[in-house]
Amino acid sequence: MPLRQEQQRAFTLVELSIVLVVIGLIVGGVLVGKDLIRNAEFRATISDVEDYRTAVSTFRGKYNALPGDIPQSAATAFGLTPSGVSCGSNNKLIDDYFCNTPAPYMVSGEASAFWVNLSEAKLIKGSYILTSPSSGGLQAGTHIPMPKVGRSMLAYHDGQGQNWFVIGPDTVAAGTPYSYSVSGALMPSEAWTLDKKMDDGMPNSGAVRAGSLGGGGINLASPIAAVSVFCSSDGSNANTAAAVYQMAQSGPRCTLRFQFP
Repeated sequence: MPLRQEQQRAFTLVELSIVLVVIGLIVGGVLVGKDLIRNAEFRATISDVEDYRTAVSTFRGKYNALPGDIPQSAATAFGLTPSGVSCGSNNKLIDDYFCNTPAPYMVSGEASAFWVNLSEAKLIKGSYILTSPSSGGLQAGTHIPMPKVGRSMLAYHDGQGQNWFVIGPDTVAAGTPYSYSVSGALMPSEAWTLDKKMDDGMPNSGAVRAGSLGGGGINLASPIAAVSVFCSSDGSNANTAAAVYQMAQSGPRCTLRFQFP
């Protein structure tokens, strides 16, 4: 009696098409989900910056000084943490390194007490601790906030009479005045997205501006050298208003700063 050969049934074109459609829907759903999550992170970061601006204005109205910059005697009287030796000058600027004391420069002082004071006044979410001047570093989540986009939120003044929030890396380390050796912040496309939503979408103008990340870190003192060819098209670092974000550049090339009173 001949053996029966079992015929193997192959997938039809219709069945293969259905499988491909299902796979496409799954992949599409994952990509859409990632976009939705990222857009929510952008909105949360924008909301945080606006909340911080409001908190600073409220603090200044109540205590007649900026957080971190409030005189030590006044801070103590109000039950706030003083910013440290030689700090709390009430010069309306957030001094960041040993305040007005000579080198070695450290990232502490008013830049650290800024967030501590806002938290103590219950004007922002979270709780932060003051760094010692000798530590020379601010850790995101411990000393300064950790935004949804980027890795840390620093407060500083640029040496030209203007205060800024700046989105930077996990740790802001010690360096020369207003120049921190940092790594990893925002891709140019991410910096542009936030800039466009909040300001003019241009890296060298407006109340939202870009900063570059390179071998020497980010220069916070001079807008002229603030944007490198990696972050924007302004290869001459001439601070031209025509400069645009280098959208094709991948990797964390930029920091982003937001002006506040």
